Amino acid sequence: MQQNTKSSPRVWLYARLPGDELGTLNQLNFLRLRANLQNCTIVGTSIDTHRGWLHRSGYREMMRHVKSGDVDQVHICRLGTISHSSSFLYRFFRSLSLHHVIACAAEVSLASCAGYYRFAHKAEQYALRNGLSLPW
Repeated sequence: MQQNTKSSPRVWLYARLPGDELGTLNQLNFLRLRANLQNCTIVGTSIDTHRGWLHRSGYREMMRHVKSGDVDQVHICRLGTISHSSSFLYRFFRSLSLHHVIACAAEVSLASCAGYYRFAHKAEQYALRNGLSLPW
């Protein structure tokens, strides 16, 4: 029997439900339980409960850690946690791809639903042009 020498992935948990602080905390607790069941190492968590870019300090904190190489995966509940804007989602996934970070959504398989979104084709083309892996 071989010993598993690969360490558990370093995970950042991000939860966001604008206007619903209790729902956001419940979402974060769900992500925490799921990451623990998958034997992930949680290196950080952040939440945002407000709408608009200026009020999303939790998102900016998460992206600082992604860019500094502290994170292997970002766990979210659904794509809408990040944004409903295709251009914003494209920039998010492009940044993850650049830093070799994988996004994992708890409620849906990102790989299977990526084709339904306009940003996905652009993100796939970007990764292909730059020799990067897909961030889902």
